Amino acid sequence: MAERHPEQDVLVDLALGEVDGPEQDALARHLAACDVCRADYSDVAAGLEHVLTAAPRTSPPPGFDARALAAIGLTPTADAHPKSARQSRDVPRWSLRRRTFVLAAAAAGLGVALGVGAATVLGPPGDEPPSVAVSSGTPLRTSDGDVVGQVSAAVQGGERVLVVDITGAPEGASYDCRVLVDGGDPVHVGRWTLRSGGPTVWVVPAPDGASGVELVADSGAVWSAASL
Repeated sequence: MAERHPEQDVLVDLALGEVDGPEQDALARHLAACDVCRADYSDVAAGLEHVLTAAPRTSPPPGFDARALAAIGLTPTADAHPKSARQSRDVPRWSLRRRTFVLAAAAAGLGVALGVGAATVLGPPGDEPPSVAVSSGTPLRTSDGDVVGQVSAAVQGGERVLVVDITGAPEGASYDCRVLVDGGDPVHVGRWTLRSGGPTVWVVPAPDGASGVELVADSGAVWSAASL
């Protein structure tokens, strides 16, 4: 009977240091003997070095975890990534959500997080992976014309999402994110408070006819906007 190759999310867990003990030893032995899986693991580990710097530092909108995993063909389950009692107490909730983003980005070949023109989902040897198409970003500008980030439209498996990348904003500021729709009312897709530590990336669903993105301050004024 042929030895089973580790699934892609197991390789992500290994690269994130979430596998230990006998399972880690077994994976190490398999990677030492399997050129294909070793190459896949190397790609995942290298990509995570970049993705971790772009992973959200704020909680994504409710339900994003399931939507992100579903968009890349993964089905979230209650016991997919069990945590020990110690880990559950020590790891903040935003960190767990951040890991979900990392998993989604890594499984999508890092295309969404890095703004690559196209990427593929890693799969078993011989499988033809589906593609993920990501458009080049459009500037997110304030009313004064300052560029504070960019918005990219991504398509995977027929599902559209928007990647909102904030590179310059006051720490602690809160913004509502709304998507402008041709011939319709704006769609509210989330609200976030920015933290220090570099750029922040949000991934939100893209409604049909999306024509732009606005970040609105508590005062009701549009802080920044991008046309799609």
